[in-house]
Amino acid sequence: MNKLLILKNQTLRPNIFITTLLACLLHIPLLAQWDISNQTVINGNRDDQLVTILQLNESFVGLGKSDSDYDNNQGLYDFWLAKWDSDLQVFWQNAWGSPGEDIPKDVVANDEGDLIVTGITDSIGGNISTSYGKSDAWVIKVDKNGELIWEQSFGGSEDDVLESIIAVEDGFVLLGHTNSPEILDSGQVEKDIWLVKINEMGEMLWQKTLGSSEEDEGKSLIALANGKMMLAAYIRTNDGDVSNHIGSKDFWIAQLDPNGNLENQWTFGGNKADVPTVLVQVENNRFAVAGETFSDFENSYGGGDTWVVQFDTSGTILQTNLIGGTSLDSPKDMIVNTLNELMVVGESFSINGDIDTYYSTMNAFVSRINTGDDNHTTQVFGGNQFDSAWGILPLDNQAYMIAGYTDSYDGDLAGKVMHGNHDAWIFILDVFTSLPTLSPVSPFSLHQKTLYFQQNNIESLRIYDLQGKSIFEQKIPDYSTDLQHLPNGMYVVQTKIGNQFFTQKIMLY
Repeated sequence: MNKLLILKNQTLRPNIFITTLLACLLHIPLLAQWDISNQTVINGNRDDQLVTILQLNESFVGLGKSDSDYDNNQGLYDFWLAKWDSDLQVFWQNAWGSPGEDIPKDVVANDEGDLIVTGITDSIGGNISTSYGKSDAWVIKVDKNGELIWEQSFGGSEDDVLESIIAVEDGFVLLGHTNSPEILDSGQVEKDIWLVKINEMGEMLWQKTLGSSEEDEGKSLIALANGKMMLAAYIRTNDGDVSNHIGSKDFWIAQLDPNGNLENQWTFGGNKADVPTVLVQVENNRFAVAGETFSDFENSYGGGDTWVVQFDTSGTILQTNLIGGTSLDSPKDMIVNTLNELMVVGESFSINGDIDTYYSTMNAFVSRINTGDDNHTTQVFGGNQFDSAWGILPLDNQAYMIAGYTDSYDGDLAGKVMHGNHDAWIFILDVFTSLPTLSPVSPFSLHQKTLYFQQNNIESLRIYDLQGKSIFEQKIPDYSTDLQHLPNGMYVVQTKIGNQFFTQKIMLY
């Protein structure tokens, strides 16, 4: 039988074990963690998922895919943009696409606040005027009020994808991959890394392909201060433009001049498939790339881990971090904060290792990686359904805005009303460094993992773990609250009656 021990500042019967235990528990150090301070969902009648976010002055823009019946919905999934303020109040949202499936990949803003969005389409009609082949790269420009300025398709007779975009001095450069023979270099039969430069009107200025004789895909592109660029891709062999290959698929980092010509390259990987997701510059000569790895590295968790490699332009690996558990753990975005730490967000099917959670199915995770000492910490957010984090932005005072999607109605989503399949989820993380002060009286009793309330005027109930994360919240609880979903361990229970808060430590064992 599970027993629940209430620990509070009141007279206890003389018992050396209990007294010693209480003294130890009250002095457990608390780690700086994050707590959700605000959140919202944007939902239609079907599937709405955010894949990235960016900040425009005091407002924020999220790019996603949606097949809900919004006014401008064209068919299956469409490119979908939403704009909101710092209080997560939505200004506008709009959708563009074709009768088929249109999947967005990335968005960037110009100096006027217009948005250039890239992705992929498999049909023509609706907002799409041109089709070249099986699937095309599709690029649109939208003004700051969500109105379409222009649209352009790029590609050939086969499959073509542009999934990363950066602003440069005289336009934009996009990265992806192509399988069209009209675009590939002579003799190349597999898909190659594909670079396209366009001007402000969406007109192509040049296009180039890079890679080996096997499959290669461009994944992430960044601009350097000297006008050069750096890309992350995966490669499968060491010929053509590729000078080094390690395993099945490798992280391939290439430095390019402003015209897209290859200047330098580095390869990182193990004995199995390693596929990058996002590349960032940490400081002057320090870069980081995050992706999925299935290789048998020392300290691998298994099932597909998040792998973060920090390196310099001599090709020296400065630091690596593996994040995950025994199931698939996939990074979706990474940024550098003001302390030069890396913040990684993604989705995880694990329930062990770094993914310390009692939620089931798939969870959103946030990892902070210290630069220089190999340490990292990970927190999990969501509920018992599918939850994912795809974009992260830094805010003031070490807070972060994160966007993705959720199916959950419990856990961190308790009290939110959602409709449709997946709903777009935006939440704010604030640093939470201390737990509430313990109270001398308790408005509840505990028996076999159930709280029994002694008063009927309790306005709210919140339960924290010992890292300071709020893991359960309930408004106006009934006579009792079942805690069977919590694993054995120690927690802090906070109840509110009127303007007073009552806080006690409890332990399940």
